[in-house]
Amino acid sequence: MRYGLKLTWFKKIMLFFLIVVVIPTVSISSMYIYNYTSELQDKYNKQLDTDVHNFSSQLQLLINQIDGLSLQLSLQTNLNSLLSSPESAGKYDYYVLQNYLRDQTSVNGITDSAYIYFQLSDRVLTTNEGMYDLKSFYDKSLLDGFLTGDSRPEYQVRELKRDPSRPPVEVISFGRTLHSTGKYALGELVINVKKDEFFEAFKKIVQLDEQSGVFIVDLKNGRTLFRSGEGSGAEAVADVLAQSASLKQGQTATVKSNGRKYFINYQTIQPHSWMLAKVMPYDSYEREAAARLKITVATNGVVIMIGFLLSYLFALAIYSPWREIVTRYQSIFRTATQNQSLDEYSFIRKGIDSILDENNQIKSAIDQVEPLVRHKLIYDLLNGSIPHNSWTSRLLEQNGIRFNSPYFTVCIVAPELKSSLKEGDTGREIHLFLFGLTENVFRTRMAAAGTLLDEDRYAFILGLPEEASAKYRDEAVVGAGLINETWRHILNELCRTVNETALTRFDRSLQFSFGNVCSDILDVQESHKHAKRGFKYKALLNKSDAVFFTNTTCKKTIPYPISLQKVLAEGIKSGNRKQTGEAISSLLQQYVHERKFPLDKVQQMIVILLSAVIHELIREGYELEELETEHVLRIDDCSNNVELETLLREYLGSIITRLEACSDQKSDNIYVARTIRFMEENYASNISIGDIAGEVGVSPNYLSRIFKAETGISPLEYLTRCRMEHGKRLLLDENRYALQEIGQQIGYHDVQSFIRFFKKHESVTPSVYRKSALSEGRRKGHILNDIQ
Repeated sequence: MRYGLKLTWFKKIMLFFLIVVVIPTVSISSMYIYNYTSELQDKYNKQLDTDVHNFSSQLQLLINQIDGLSLQLSLQTNLNSLLSSPESAGKYDYYVLQNYLRDQTSVNGITDSAYIYFQLSDRVLTTNEGMYDLKSFYDKSLLDGFLTGDSRPEYQVRELKRDPSRPPVEVISFGRTLHSTGKYALGELVINVKKDEFFEAFKKIVQLDEQSGVFIVDLKNGRTLFRSGEGSGAEAVADVLAQSASLKQGQTATVKSNGRKYFINYQTIQPHSWMLAKVMPYDSYEREAAARLKITVATNGVVIMIGFLLSYLFALAIYSPWREIVTRYQSIFRTATQNQSLDEYSFIRKGIDSILDENNQIKSAIDQVEPLVRHKLIYDLLNGSIPHNSWTSRLLEQNGIRFNSPYFTVCIVAPELKSSLKEGDTGREIHLFLFGLTENVFRTRMAAAGTLLDEDRYAFILGLPEEASAKYRDEAVVGAGLINETWRHILNELCRTVNETALTRFDRSLQFSFGNVCSDILDVQESHKHAKRGFKYKALLNKSDAVFFTNTTCKKTIPYPISLQKVLAEGIKSGNRKQTGEAISSLLQQYVHERKFPLDKVQQMIVILLSAVIHELIREGYELEELETEHVLRIDDCSNNVELETLLREYLGSIITRLEACSDQKSDNIYVARTIRFMEENYASNISIGDIAGEVGVSPNYLSRIFKAETGISPLEYLTRCRMEHGKRLLLDENRYALQEIGQQIGYHDVQSFIRFFKKHESVTPSVYRKSALSEGRRKGHILNDIQ
């Protein structure tokens, strides 16, 4: 029978330890898998969001370059005169314009052709074929689409057929209305971009591969303009078009198409009505999540096996001493249990109950000693641990706790100790002295009994004098629970007496908080709660203040200092620490030191004021997101209003410092701009990096660092490029300057230095560059004569 009992208890202990291992392991693993899958999905979502935003930006930038080209062509100087007076212009003028169009459109490699339609002459000039009448122009339908209709298209994706002998070319046509100096349209500029080369350029810019899953769709007709990815993703893009009303662009969604799930994110390119979408198979997410789940399950199995082994060892280790205890103390409790058939648990429990009974008897005997039990009774009264019966009142009287007045209040005292104690000193002697001092001073005017609380505080039950009870009744103290002005003044004087002695003897201050008034000593726990509540607002008190229940519960409203909020915000934004400090002093003087408003509302108002100032700064664009703001909302950690003022000054000062640092960073851009302007104006002089830095007002090393960070090249490299551009213009000048003269005009007094730098940047010598440019000019002249 004993063997069976032993086995049962052993299993119980082992099962307990096993549960302690299994349940946390499974719970933690489940939470881990959940968090991992959530983070994994967030990773996929963020990757899609980032890619789509980046690809959309690059595509928009590429379109903007085409728009920029059309704008550049439309602003050509000769074009305005030809638009307004096409009949007065000669063939040479049109030839020059045609060459200019051809040169500009052939630079990027993706432009097929360009047209200019002159409305006054009803003619079309093309970059490749020359001049056409509009009626005989082979691409008249395109121009009609741009020139007529209620809604002018921004672009057209189409096949361009110049003549039957040549295969059609798929192009994207961009149109721009041409205006002269007036407000009326005088023509139309059309740029035809090769569709395949356009999207190939986009593919190279964003570095797409065949697994990228990127699609560009024309929303006007649902046609796929570009695709980079597996074919099944096209169905997912089609689903996005079908569900565009329910799916929000710029946010990753999950769609199902042909039995497969995909992550998809899209964004429209305005005003061209293109949709750029990126599709990612859901399978990759599921594989990664399944792999992590497999590892987690395997790890759990190992942990549970180890836990099973450890549970067995712990159960064995715990049960052996238990059996020894049962055997060892069996003879001690045999008399009490010899007539009862008990198991081991009940046997030990009976023994413990016997010990507790004996301990309670000893404790009751000790409690009869008045000096020891007196503080415990006060402590129990304050915490409501004593039952309301006649025995309690007799117990208080037996231990010398007598109050002749039927009214009571509780005072909590908080001495200033921790901040000034030496390391390792608990301040016990100072605590006892200040406790006795406070109790003795209170007893000079009323009955008082106190006890030591935790957190280095004391609490006293005060009996209000008999001669004051009539005044209390007149002021309805029993109903309202307030101390009248007369006795608040008396209590303030007593607190001042205690503080004077404490300052003289130990250089310490004490704060006092008084609760409400009650008519039964057994109800003082409510007064105790109100007294503790008073210390919630200790940040608004002086080091030696006394706060009363009426101060913390008054329903008086408090005006919000909107003017101080504006002064604080302006002081911080302007970096005026003096103005900010004066605003803080004014705030504390009006709402803290003068004590005209309830403490709870004052503390709440200060938090709201600081939050409003910070919010205003963030709303105006000041970068404060990384600044810690949480600790300023915990002003209740301050022990008094001196610490509160220090906290406010330090915190607002840190914000000013942060804004000053941000302002210093912005000044770097000014230095770069001044550097570029100085080099553009003085490239012809022999200037060094030291000369440039001296002009700007910074050191050469600092200037080189910020200039390269801003432009990607060093200041001297930028100066060399500037000189080369001016040198090329002088090489083509009709005055035919010598190389020595050109070098001196752009800052090289040594012709060999000019030749060396020119060849480094242009890959040819200045002479070869001039010869090649002049030959090209003569060739264009011959072509002009042929046309005439």
